[in-house]
Amino acid sequence: MPTLKLTPVQTSRGVFLKAELDGVELERVWLTDRSPVELEIRVPKDLEAEAEKSRSNRRVARLNKEMSRSQEKHIAKDLNAREQIASGSLPGKKGDVFRDGLLRLEAKSTRAKSFSMTTDILHKAIREAKYGEIPAVVVHFYDGLVNTDSFAVCGYSTFVELLNAYCDHKRPSEKQSPGSRVRKDKSR
Repeated sequence: MPTLKLTPVQTSRGVFLKAELDGVELERVWLTDRSPVELEIRVPKDLEAEAEKSRSNRRVARLNKEMSRSQEKHIAKDLNAREQIASGSLPGKKGDVFRDGLLRLEAKSTRAKSFSMTTDILHKAIREAKYGEIPAVVVHFYDGLVNTDSFAVCGYSTFVELLNAYCDHKRPSEKQSPGSRVRKDKSR
């Protein structure tokens, strides 16, 4: 049996009555001194479709949150790092995954075949990294709940530094040949 819920809501502009049928918001009616004693509430023609759409949106939001949380947990485990409280939304607690003094990451995930990487996302990661930390964005691509591909994106100068450190570590006893290190090109 459908459930109609009427809830008075106080706002700075006044009071309105929110009408919900099985969790689907139907209408908001502002109450004034001249409000009628009886209210007419319009019910959508295809109420079941509206209710299913609302439930579906909630399921998708819950699935996205679970996917994001799982991604952050796996990144932290793989990098011997920690997940950030509230996923970086609190003051002084920035980034999604961090290892103090070493790295600070933004974690992004999608079930689509592509992800639009903007400079805003990259600059946010750079801004939130503390001095000496490697800023990066990790993007996971999912097929349903299965992680199919993962990529880490960092600034070019960070990439050059990491590559040089890797080269130095890989051949510490060998004499460095002129072409063994990557040159830092400041023009890029």
